[in-house]
Amino acid sequence: MGTIIKSVTINHSATKNGIVKLVSETASRCLSKAGLEIEDIGMLINTGVYSENHLIEPALATLVHKKLLRGKSNSTTFCKKRSQMLSFDLHNGGGGIINAIQVIDGFIRSEEIENGLIVCGDVKPQSGIVEHYNYSTGAAAVLLSNDKNKPGFARFKCQTFLEFKDDFRSTTSWEDGKLKFSHMQSSDYLENILHCALTVLHDFFEKENLAWHDIDLVCTSQSPGGFARGLQKKLNIKGKIVELQEADEIYSSGLLYSLHQAFDKDEFKSARNVLLLTAGAGITISLAYYKNEP
Repeated sequence: MGTIIKSVTINHSATKNGIVKLVSETASRCLSKAGLEIEDIGMLINTGVYSENHLIEPALATLVHKKLLRGKSNSTTFCKKRSQMLSFDLHNGGGGIINAIQVIDGFIRSEEIENGLIVCGDVKPQSGIVEHYNYSTGAAAVLLSNDKNKPGFARFKCQTFLEFKDDFRSTTSWEDGKLKFSHMQSSDYLENILHCALTVLHDFFEKENLAWHDIDLVCTSQSPGGFARGLQKKLNIKGKIVELQEADEIYSSGLLYSLHQAFDKDEFKSARNVLLLTAGAGITISLAYYKNEP
């Protein structure tokens, strides 16, 4: 039994009602696309990073879960049907999605759950002073399920390069009685990200006895800007990496935007072997190897 990707949705629409509504709408569409209800989901993980009010507690996943249940009722009262779903946030910057996939994969393979839902999204913080925030508003969701006939996710790898830990930082502080939120990114952050990604890919290919002719499709995170294009150029694998035509950077949901484009065009389903690759602060590179065929 393998863990497969059943549906993927993205949501560009900005909403004045904040991150909870944005992510909840995206999750609802993902469920509908897969023909499932919220009660069919055994685990919900949110990997989003930025919200309008710097929300950390309560967990956004719990708020999304509650909103999805309420959405099934015509009244404003909480849906009385109990859901046995476990929901929680998993924060790991741009690499949170693959970490969440690995968690859900373990629960599906051990037959603890049948379906798992991952949601993520970012909106520009509205509280206080905001400096150097360049990410576009958006959200995404991916639904994972079990399949006895497909291998699905086969391997995972995650590696952090602490020598570059100061290349990217986001901080909150108080300045003259006001909240200040700042992004700091070094000028060589992209080049260092590419170096780390190539190192992880080389080690993974060597350990798994793979070559690039074995890989049909690569979906990557979309931050920092130029990551997908830079990777394609350095690896000389034109046509295998999904590139998005986005004006702004997409942070926590970037990988799913890439995956969505390939999934909707059937590039993903027709590919035998797929790599999902994320890069984030740390520098941390996360990788998932997905097989459509035994």
